[in-house]
Amino acid sequence: MKIAKKHKGFIPIPTLSFEKAKLVWGFTLVEIVVIVAIIGVLSAIIYTSFDKAKAQSRDQRKISDMAGLQLALETYFNQNHQYPTSIDILVPQYIPSMLTSQTGEQYNYFPMGYSSFGPCISYQLWIKLETNNSSLSSKRGFNSFTTSPFANGMVDCGGGHLGVDASSDQLIYDVMPQ
Repeated sequence: MKIAKKHKGFIPIPTLSFEKAKLVWGFTLVEIVVIVAIIGVLSAIIYTSFDKAKAQSRDQRKISDMAGLQLALETYFNQNHQYPTSIDILVPQYIPSMLTSQTGEQYNYFPMGYSSFGPCISYQLWIKLETNNSSLSSKRGFNSFTTSPFANGMVDCGGGHLGVDASSDQLIYDVMPQ
């Protein structure tokens, strides 16, 4: 800071001089590219971990829905002494509406009995999960594509249901009555 020369009748006023001071600041292009790359890598890692957590959450919801369907099927069986030929029969008396997964998949139902026209005394209920998790260790691994009658002597009593081989597809979660 310089002080202006004194003149008669004037008050000295300080003045600023920036002649010698140079402000040098900023980032180089390489530094900016490195920072953007690091942010991109961190974003990708975080996104994939959240995506996996969401898939596991959807799988747990599917397993929970399957337990609710099993409860409705057992209630139907206790009242009618047989399982329904179609899972749609459970609506609205046993479940409020037909369940679908958050990914839009239907829960599959395969009723079985000792005759194609006789009472359904067993079933297989299944859905495909998105991730391999510990719940898959409790699956039954039923194969409805084997030649009829099945190994236990039962046949499809509902007529024309989709089959599944839960023993070969590792992500199919299936349940049957105990």
